[in-house]
Amino acid sequence: MRASFLLMTALTVAACAHDVQLGVERTRNLGFSFRRVIIAEQNPPNTFESVGHFEYLFYRSHKLARLDDCLVAPSGAAIVYQEASSGNIFVFRRADGQTTQLTKKFPGLANQFVWHEAEGYVVAFVVPSSTSTKPGRWITLPIRRKA
Repeated sequence: MRASFLLMTALTVAACAHDVQLGVERTRNLGFSFRRVIIAEQNPPNTFESVGHFEYLFYRSHKLARLDDCLVAPSGAAIVYQEASSGNIFVFRRADGQTTQLTKKFPGLANQFVWHEAEGYVVAFVVPSSTSTKPGRWITLPIRRKA
């Protein structure tokens, strides 16, 4: 009886997994041709879930990064974002299509960005992790301008 129950459960789960639609699930327009897109993707074999739901940052049709958080500059000239895989923080400039890495290592999980565009920097409020009980801190990230 128990074996047949386990077999039926496994078959039901397998059948449900095939019903999941892969591809774009949701898009949020950020303005200035930037958008956040959640995409359902097939996970590698032997992972906990067969389908993952990942958020990406796009500029027009160009995929910039898998995303944690981001903020468009008030002028729309650039966007600052934290890339999900490395945790590093980057800035992308629309004018020349260039991406600049602002951190050399994981600074903590960015919960908030604040642009100081005229002054040439962004501040980010970071915490050690999403489950950390330690207090966060503000870090200043100079935006390197091209000469």
